[in-house]
Amino acid sequence: MADQVEASEAIQESSEGGGPDSTSRPEIVVANDTTDTADNAAELVNAAAEPADNNVDSSAPASQPEAPANLQSDTQSDQTLSPSSEKAPVAVAASETKIKKPSNIVIGLCLAVLGVVIVALITLFTPTPTKDQDIPYLLDPLEKQLDAHLRYKKPSSLESKDWRREFVIEQSIWTNEVSKIILGRADAKPIELKRDYLLYLGDSYFKDEPHFAEAKAAYLTANAAPRIPHENTYDLGDDELWRRIGYCDIRLRFYDEAITWLKKAEKLNAEAAKSNPDLSLKATRARILDNLAECYTRMGQPKKGEETVQLRLAEMRQKYIDQCVEVPVLYNMALVKEAQGDLKAAEHFYKLGIKVYAAEDERNHKVVVPESINDTNRGLARLLMSYSHMLRQADRNDEAIAAMYRALCIYDNPPGL
Repeated sequence: MADQVEASEAIQESSEGGGPDSTSRPEIVVANDTTDTADNAAELVNAAAEPADNNVDSSAPASQPEAPANLQSDTQSDQTLSPSSEKAPVAVAASETKIKKPSNIVIGLCLAVLGVVIVALITLFTPTPTKDQDIPYLLDPLEKQLDAHLRYKKPSSLESKDWRREFVIEQSIWTNEVSKIILGRADAKPIELKRDYLLYLGDSYFKDEPHFAEAKAAYLTANAAPRIPHENTYDLGDDELWRRIGYCDIRLRFYDEAITWLKKAEKLNAEAAKSNPDLSLKATRARILDNLAECYTRMGQPKKGEETVQLRLAEMRQKYIDQCVEVPVLYNMALVKEAQGDLKAAEHFYKLGIKVYAAEDERNHKVVVPESINDTNRGLARLLMSYSHMLRQADRNDEAIAAMYRALCIYDNPPGL
């Protein structure tokens, strides 16, 4: 309050002492800031009193009034901000550098997403058993699984198990046992059983047509495995083992490889027969010659095929082929005649083979209803498929379809073992 009184008195003295006319006095602007009212008033009083100062030269022009306090405060604030504005680009550059550097959270999220993708891909491409083909827990003891799963029911049984599932279970068991032996696990069977299990695995695939590629792989692995003497050894004999490898090659249409294996088997069998006239060796030789005749014919050499058939008849001391009761011999002669273009003679031998199979069923007191559950002869199915092929060449499509349909029905039934 005292400051205000003094300011009013100074203004009055200035007006009385010959200062500037009241009309030319600078306009007094009151600052907006109420907190600085007293200071602004004092500054304005000083500005009004300056022209009356005796020490100022009269010839000098009158001094311009100072800017109001609010304008000064704005100028000061601008000057105060100007140094910081020079540092602003540095701060912006630093912030940009910090943004470009990825944070640990972003890296963690990327790794998590990558892990989820990898797990999803593994889950997607890992084969899993279906409901109709569930695989047993393979770490269980072997005997437990074999006791729990019989291979097949008899074809005449009213109850028929899923034979394809049983094959898968059997193959899984042998594969698991061989893997444990190879890995040297503590619960593995003795090493001397490795070759036996490989032969069991090959036999399972050999019966489970058309898995001849898997059967060949198992047989080849067994052929390379060393023989370790032990009790209850399961051994096919090298001649029979090589014959089966050659037969797999025939079914896979690797005819050159099949001839190689079959020739090796024939040579070994002949050497063994010299010192051991065993009937099993004669039976193996008969199968080898049958496979050779078929292979020669299918690879485009029907003349060699026919020569092999004639050799087979001579070893059986069979003069007339029409009197032969060996279906493989009749089947191979039918293939030879078909390859030579004699379809009539080919059909004759196909029908002879079908009659022989029917006679065998009758002799064994087995009543077979075509296309039923007990129609399980895989040899007959192969003969019917070749017969269907011949019928198509003769433009007898209805008969060809009927023969092929029965063949497919047989293949859809469990193999008659």
